[in-house]
Amino acid sequence: MRSVTIIMLLLLAMTTSALTQGACHGKDSIQYQALMSLYNATGGSNWTFPSWMSGYAWGTTSDYCTWLGVSCYPYTACAVGSLQLNGIGMQGRLPTEMSSLTSLVRFVVYQNNLLEGRIDFALDRMEVLDLSGTHIAGSLNFSSSAGCKLWDLGLSGSAIGSLDISGCQSLTYMDIGYSAVTELEISGNYSELISLVASSNNLTDMPVGLCQPQLQLLYLDHNHYTDADMIPCLRRLKNVTRLMIQHNELSKLDFSHWEWDHLGYLDVSYNKLSGNTNNWYFPSLTSLLAAGNSFSGYVPAYISPVITNLYLADNNLSLFQGFESQMLVLDVRGNPITYQADPSLVPNWEILTRDTDGFICPTLGLDGTLLTIMVSKSFYEGIDVCMYAGWD
Repeated sequence: MRSVTIIMLLLLAMTTSALTQGACHGKDSIQYQALMSLYNATGGSNWTFPSWMSGYAWGTTSDYCTWLGVSCYPYTACAVGSLQLNGIGMQGRLPTEMSSLTSLVRFVVYQNNLLEGRIDFALDRMEVLDLSGTHIAGSLNFSSSAGCKLWDLGLSGSAIGSLDISGCQSLTYMDIGYSAVTELEISGNYSELISLVASSNNLTDMPVGLCQPQLQLLYLDHNHYTDADMIPCLRRLKNVTRLMIQHNELSKLDFSHWEWDHLGYLDVSYNKLSGNTNNWYFPSLTSLLAAGNSFSGYVPAYISPVITNLYLADNNLSLFQGFESQMLVLDVRGNPITYQADPSLVPNWEILTRDTDGFICPTLGLDGTLLTIMVSKSFYEGIDVCMYAGWD
């Protein structure tokens, strides 16, 4: 019995020792000190984490791998690999001690708009970096990294002015919209890139290497593009599902010759586009926004078999022939439209409201779907109308 007791005590001691070694205890460790420097320098006592995030408050336990927003890869090595600190209210400058986090591959601090400083650490191993909505400034140079590992980069609304992603061929998601980036260095083709957001940036044209045919999401709105040739991949986007090029100065886009078979959302509003809409057809399109141009011809209500939203205000469209039964929103205000429709295509139409000014009239279809028709005084014999479309 005595021998059994001794064996059990030895096993318990071994287990306790293993647990102690495996847990990341040590207030004297470099990683612990680096994290506490970040906490103290950026108002950690006022941070607010979301309720769904699990872990201990920073500094309340010596096991820093269990702190909120901290992940260690692997845990037993006590190496901080990820910091998920977005939108928690960080204020202040990033401390120089951050360079001690030699295993950091993921640094996410977006929506901390009072966070300042520079990123001069971990660029050679960083995989995910999101500084969106911060005041972190300076430059990011990944070209000197031995085999850039970056695949997700978010700089939207940040103060980063210079960016060199030469060699980052694994880049998959990139957002430089509304940022301060004025210098962009690239090399090669970014064949893994599927999402590119470059809204309202300071670049004069789209670098060829970034404009790849495999893109699924492309945002180039609120820029100064005047010609489609300034966006070299536009005609080759066979996989694009969402395309935003509104608020530019484009004067010509020949939609009838472009193979956007997977495109579901297209916004070309407020450019200088013109031409006939009669031959437009996109099989997967659910939403088209083309207001504020000079398009002519029919209202392209049959542009797609799945279309639900058409925003076509302030064009030169002259003829309306009805629309698909699943339509939810139709905005044709400010067009010199003559109403011509086959009753069999648009059954159960009734004039409900008349007014002398353009307005929005929400109605409810007979099948319970919401239908909003936005019309102007030129729509129905010079009288504004809201019409009730019921579908059998």
